[in-house]
Amino acid sequence: MKREHTLLAFIFCIAIIGVSYSSTSANVEQMQRDMEIFFPPEGISVGWKRASPTQFFTEENLYEHIDGAAESFFAYQFQLCGAATYEPEQGGEDFISVDIYDMNTPLNAYGMYRSELYPEAKFVDIGAEGYADSSSINFWKDKYYVKLLATREDESFLAANTAIAQAIADSIYGRYSMPYLAQLLPKEAIIEKSEKFVLDNVLGHEFLRNGMVARYQIGGQDKQFVLLDCQTEEDSRGTFSTFKRYEEKSDKNVADVAGLGDECFSAQDKYYQRIIVVRMNKFVIIALQVENEEATHALIKTFAPRISQMESVRPAQIFFNGKRLDISPPAQMKGQNIWLPVISFSQAIGASATVDEEKIVIRYNDKEIQLNRESSDIYIDDGTVFINWEQFLNLMQVQYSVDSEKNEILCTLKLDSIIERR
Repeated sequence: MKREHTLLAFIFCIAIIGVSYSSTSANVEQMQRDMEIFFPPEGISVGWKRASPTQFFTEENLYEHIDGAAESFFAYQFQLCGAATYEPEQGGEDFISVDIYDMNTPLNAYGMYRSELYPEAKFVDIGAEGYADSSSINFWKDKYYVKLLATREDESFLAANTAIAQAIADSIYGRYSMPYLAQLLPKEAIIEKSEKFVLDNVLGHEFLRNGMVARYQIGGQDKQFVLLDCQTEEDSRGTFSTFKRYEEKSDKNVADVAGLGDECFSAQDKYYQRIIVVRMNKFVIIALQVENEEATHALIKTFAPRISQMESVRPAQIFFNGKRLDISPPAQMKGQNIWLPVISFSQAIGASATVDEEKIVIRYNDKEIQLNRESSDIYIDDGTVFINWEQFLNLMQVQYSVDSEKNEILCTLKLDSIIERR
């Protein structure tokens, strides 16, 4: 069943030219303003002061700040970096450097953070998750990855490092919980700190993306599993079929396996030895270097109830002029009601959104909408604020239809409506 509605014109006008992760100059300026408030002012820690104004770096000049490490950040849709330093009030050569990275989505921030997590790291209760050693603290929260580094290892620097990190985490309003993909991983037999998120080219294949990678103890051995979120069941079928065809080119013994997921095959991969690939709904699970078939099958089966529980709240796909928006967490359909994650949705269409204890503010150029955070058309799930799509009906002018069977929202932008409102 499809319903025709009228919705939000001014923040959707970016859809005319398509959605891009590249930051326009207007967006960069707004992101800089949003990020500036995260840096603590003077006196955040006794005996310490801010030593420098914030310096900002975009994709064009991030190399000037972190050299070759910039490539790792680009792999996770890096948007902006803000950098500042703090020093003891008495001065001296030692200082604490603070870098805040806008990674576009919470999942990307988690992925970048986890890519730098080392096995010996000590977790600390800062942000959604953080770790520290004698001179550094790294943590992520919402779409931000934050890194602090002291040039001296002593108690005063460690205390200041912790105070600054906690102040930044407290100022970032957003997700505290682990990403939904990480929550889908079975916890039994998982090797602590092994979970990683890879955005593109999972296992070196361009057709595999959005993958959570983790290691498990299987029969006393360390084995790797991959969970891919293909966004839709149709896309998961395509990914599964493409992977199977790839394996058939080099392995004549690719075989279907019964009793696992919606469909499953095994193969002898030229890099990862024996593999088992399973499709469950919109997800694909890959077990690598399989030796103990029975134990591997048992672990794969434990994914099913977790995926089923997650699918009870159905992700909804949003299309603008035929182009699907990639937002994380995805829009949700509960019955006939559609809920949008306000921060990531606004970013995807080129708008700016902020959330505080009382209100939500969405800005696009010189226009602004303020929404009461206590409204019945807003709900919060794991720290993420969702807004009922119907909330915007009388504010904008965009034609859209809802296909309840496919969980899809199809939008068509009316150019003349936008021109009139300008």
